[in-house]
Amino acid sequence: MPLDATIQATRHTLLTNGTATPTKAAAGATITVKANAPESGKVFGKWTTSTEGVTFTDATAAETTFTMPARDVTVAANYTYTNLPTGGINGLFSVSDTKKVFFSKGNLRATTNDNGSSWTWSFADHQYDAVGMAAANTTINGNGTVEANGSVDLFGWVGANSAFTGMAAFGISNSENNHDYGDTNGEALKNDWGTNAISNGGNVADYGWRTLTNDEWNYVLTTRAGADSKKGAATVNSVAGWILLPDAWTLPAGASFTAGKESGFTTNSYTAEQWAVMESAGAVFLPLTGTRRGSNVFYSTLYGYYWSATSKSATEAYIAVFTASTSSCGDMGRGAACSAVRLAKDSN
Repeated sequence: MPLDATIQATRHTLLTNGTATPTKAAAGATITVKANAPESGKVFGKWTTSTEGVTFTDATAAETTFTMPARDVTVAANYTYTNLPTGGINGLFSVSDTKKVFFSKGNLRATTNDNGSSWTWSFADHQYDAVGMAAANTTINGNGTVEANGSVDLFGWVGANSAFTGMAAFGISNSENNHDYGDTNGEALKNDWGTNAISNGGNVADYGWRTLTNDEWNYVLTTRAGADSKKGAATVNSVAGWILLPDAWTLPAGASFTAGKESGFTTNSYTAEQWAVMESAGAVFLPLTGTRRGSNVFYSTLYGYYWSATSKSATEAYIAVFTASTSSCGDMGRGAACSAVRLAKDSN
């Protein structure tokens, strides 16, 4: 066999957090991968890869094998925090000098199959999922019911002094009058969304999920160590948004990430498969979900607004803002521009 043919037939394994035996081989060879010992507070979770054609014999075993395809391979050993909550992303984020949280695996949504007589709370199946113009999100009535079955994932900010009851007390209302959502500066949320039983997030009421305060969003985005290097505009599975990286971050083998927004949402671009590798390492993605006013959804591809638990005035509350030009904190009318919710859970 000519030398150049031999080189072409040899494929390499690039590995994060482990060893491969052998590290290079021809297509069809069996490769054994072994994960490094986990650090304190973690256990081995699973193997991930963004390389097409790689199937692990047992992706949940710390030592396993795969058959080398006719291309170079990148694989990563992933470790899980022992206190990772059900429905949480496996990365810790500082929200103050003394507190860390896990983010939920997707935006919060409420789903009904009987036009709003009963509701089920859940996290979106993927971080890049958003309801947008579909079904219940655009047929909300004033009393927490809807005219079409489906999911709502844009909510008004309801303060403790609001007269709203039932699902309207969680911001499922078509009122555009901010005063209907509470009228007192400094009041708390009437009901934090995280108090609900979330079907894929523990499925019990008061499991510990909660809405970050404005100070906590600010800390994640601007104050924590390396904050600017741990956020970047991105497109994931053709959905625009922003990536936040956990405090302790190791870029998986074969993956890439560029902080900032130099080229807007094309600064980083991932397929669903590539994003699965990033997410397994603890990365959070906040998609642009737009806003809802009454039953109308606007700007679903331009803006991502996420509620905090902090009111700003009698008619406004603070939000985390994600656009092509910024990731920062701002404020929004409580009901006139309903926003998304991404919950978090304290790590201790």
